[in-house]
Amino acid sequence: MTGVATREAEQAHQEHDAAPETASDAPRRQERAPFHLRHRAPLLAVAGGAVAALATPPFDAYPLMFAGLGLLGLSLRDITPERKRGFWPGFAYGLLWGTAGQLIVLRFVPDVIMRFTDLGAGLGYLALVLLAMGQSVHWALGLGLAGLLRKRLGAPVELALG
Repeated sequence: MTGVATREAEQAHQEHDAAPETASDAPRRQERAPFHLRHRAPLLAVAGGAVAALATPPFDAYPLMFAGLGLLGLSLRDITPERKRGFWPGFAYGLLWGTAGQLIVLRFVPDVIMRFTDLGAGLGYLALVLLAMGQSVHWALGLGLAGLLRKRLGAPVELALG
């Protein structure tokens, strides 16, 4: 009895493989949102840091600091209840914002290292990235605290940012 059932199952499987696949038989793929929509908050944080850095010399576009801080606030606003909220998302966005800005502000560091040491370009750029991340830790801690306040107290972004 089992041999007959096995043969029938094999025959049905072969017929299914031979039959052309119709649109209704095809597995449905879920459409993914574009990259810039899926990663909107981190991109806003990076853009905000870059815009805020333009407020420093030699650009001296001081009003852009407010625009950069506004983009940072928008990135925190994207932390919705459906997504993770709390210390770590705020910390990450603060680190992204600060690092993006410091990479622009400290752009002279690799030249100084190459001119006055024998370390070379690779280590000069590594020093730039590490220094930029180190200089942005205070922003990361502050925004981590803001994210925690927002989660614990249900405070709006404007109040959490102070």
